Amino acid sequence: MSAEGAPARAGSDASPLRAAVVGRGRMGRAVAAALERRGHRVIALLGREDGLDAAAGADVAFEFTVATSAPDHVGWLLGMGALLAAAIWIGVKSR
Repeated sequence: MSAEGAPARAGSDASPLRAAVVGRGRMGRAVAAALERRGHRVIALLGREDGLDAAAGADVAFEFTVATSAPDHVGWLLGMGALLAAAIWIGVKSR
């Protein structure tokens, strides 16, 4: 464990990841904060009014937006060569 309580990364000499997070809601902000706590660099935290160009150069991208936007975002992010994690909410209704 590291001093912050996070598991130590294998190969401690590894470079930090350059990450992009698409979606500035609770999940996107939480993932960005967790990445930074673990020593990674969040190069873009994008909301609906932001273009995806700021994500260029990311090693990994996290996509947390709505189902109507996600397919275009996922295609663009994969096209730039980033590893991708996506969460798409389909048919979820609040009570």
